[in-house]
Amino acid sequence: MTMPAFGDKIGGRCAKTAKRIAIKEGLPLYRIGGTVMVKEVDVTAWLENQRIEPVQSEPDLRSRLQEIRDRVAAKRRAAS
Repeated sequence: MTMPAFGDKIGGRCAKTAKRIAIKEGLPLYRIGGTVMVKEVDVTAWLENQRIEPVQSEPDLRSRLQEIRDRVAAKRRAAS
């Protein structure tokens, strides 16, 4: 994969910026006929490592209010 293609894959960066990122992140670069390239397998693996999975968060306000409504309704049914 050429540096312009790598730049496009990482968010529309120019070739020079893509090369800087590749060097900084330690991606192995290859020079083929005067063109600096990086293997697509390496790019894919690097992108997978960069991905941040969402953290399971607390229930939001709407779901908490629904839980309270359900409990109150159940108590009212049990009381009648």
